[in-house]
Amino acid sequence: METILDASNTGQFCSEYEEYGKMLRAIVETPHSSCLILTSREKPAVVGIYEGEPLKVRTLRLLGSPEAALALLSAKELVGSEAQKQELCHHYSNNPLALKIVATSICDLFNGEIGQFLHHNTFIFNGIRRLLEQQFRRLSSLEKTIIYWLAMNSEGMTIVQLQQEFATVVSRAGLFEALESLWGRSLLEKQANYYMLQPFVLEYVSQYLDKI
Repeated sequence: METILDASNTGQFCSEYEEYGKMLRAIVETPHSSCLILTSREKPAVVGIYEGEPLKVRTLRLLGSPEAALALLSAKELVGSEAQKQELCHHYSNNPLALKIVATSICDLFNGEIGQFLHHNTFIFNGIRRLLEQQFRRLSSLEKTIIYWLAMNSEGMTIVQLQQEFATVVSRAGLFEALESLWGRSLLEKQANYYMLQPFVLEYVSQYLDKI
């Protein structure tokens, strides 16, 4: 669904697709026995308004499954030890789309041998780079700046730490909105109270920072 959402206004539909928002509201507010399942890298705002345990809308944030990731490598007939397969999956946070893209490249460039690919220690190229570039083009300047700070603090940062860094340039409300947008765009991970980047997103941003 992210393809019809406004890149500059997180969670809102593009002007020519606003009728979809009305359709979703109608589905939620009208009694019926049907079920609608949506997939998206970004959460439409109308979904967030209506979701909750006592309400009709539920959101499932899909995390990478190690089992599914390993099964995908087997389906692609990649060759390597269990440790090598797990290392490859970890670098891409068990993300199925990222693994499908890189698995094709490993087949084409390294005859399907994971060890040879890992030896070069280069995880962001070709289709993976295009995928991330597509997502980053949708970010505001503040969202990009937060991403850069998280890349420079790879162990993660709390909201309090981010507030201290951005206190003179953005309001708390602005910071909260940007964080919520990045979370809604599935670009952040969260452990306890710390926000951080997925390993392959971290490498992509670090490569960019090294060039400037």
